[in-house]
Amino acid sequence: MDDEVRSALKDAVARELVALGALALILFALGPGRVLVPAWIGKARAMMNRADPYERQARQFASEVSRWDHEQATAANRKPAPGGPCGCG
Repeated sequence: MDDEVRSALKDAVARELVALGALALILFALGPGRVLVPAWIGKARAMMNRADPYERQARQFASEVSRWDHEQATAANRKPAPGGPCGCG
């Protein structure tokens, strides 16, 4: 093989490798990339935005306050029973 043939062969192989790489990238983006890439992005965001260590306790407290507010609202809506003022009717 002379230099001209060798150069043409290198050029053809390089073009084919680029084309196959682009095709592989497109197939990945249309196949498993549709699920994996958003999952990787979400994981990266979760790692960068560390959760507040007191978030669970704050949610529990908010739930208890909401429950208490609901109990207070339902107790205020009850009217006295016909038999007495206890409101248990």
